[in-house]
Amino acid sequence: MNAVEIEEAVARLAEQPFDPKIFPHAFLEAFGNKETTLKWLRAEGKASTNQSDLPGGVLQRNNIHLQVCPEPIHRVSITTISFQLKTTSIHPISCPIQKHPRSTH
Repeated sequence: MNAVEIEEAVARLAEQPFDPKIFPHAFLEAFGNKETTLKWLRAEGKASTNQSDLPGGVLQRNNIHLQVCPEPIHRVSITTISFQLKTTSIHPISCPIQKHPRSTH
């Protein structure tokens, strides 16, 4: 996918009602992940490639670690995800904590 296609897919995602259960997978799909990849991330147990140890987290190795959380704790979750062993064992990240544009806090 090129940048324009990604931008259009993310814009379509932003227009849809927010569903925290499907958002991580829809977000990955917007960035061009194939249905097979998403199927393996959604799978349960040993069949799953999702190795996140966070509740509701999705870890796509060598790419991204996502977790949807209630807005009042989004800053805590960003910090938590930044220091998760499974995230940092792949590659350490620095994550500036910024207020989301839609946040009222």
